[in-house]
Amino acid sequence: MHLDFNARPPKKTCSSSIGLLAPQPGEERECVLLGPMCGLETHWVSGRTIPCLGESECRVHHEPVTWKGFAPVLCKNWTWRGKSPGDHLGVLVVTEEIGVDVDVLARGSIFTVRRNGPKRNSPLSLIVKGTWNLEVDLPASFDVKPYVLRATGLGTVIQLRLRRAE
Repeated sequence: MHLDFNARPPKKTCSSSIGLLAPQPGEERECVLLGPMCGLETHWVSGRTIPCLGESECRVHHEPVTWKGFAPVLCKNWTWRGKSPGDHLGVLVVTEEIGVDVDVLARGSIFTVRRNGPKRNSPLSLIVKGTWNLEVDLPASFDVKPYVLRATGLGTVIQLRLRRAE
């Protein structure tokens, strides 16, 4: 048997400091858009968003389908582990109510997003505040998909399927 002790560690797909930002009821967050939003069909089940895997593989496909978007942002005084001074990277969870608004925003747009209503899935509202100061470097955009997969628990499932397919 041959053991290869020169194997390199796998590339990290997710930074541990980036998570999903879904404002709580009554909460308002100021963000700067870093890149394009991507969308996904989901189901709202037992107080959680569950990505739809399609009719043949989705265990909750009998539930109503809702759209969710995910956009890379720089957020003021927020990290996915709670409030924290300074600006931090995050993935903004975008609901149908503000999807078109976020989709037309340019990189560097500054906006506030607020959860209106008492429920965790109450509608969001968005107010555009301005544009990032071009004299200050804006952080690079990043791919939001690995963070969405990690948050929904699908990251390991999809990685296992990819390994089996190889």
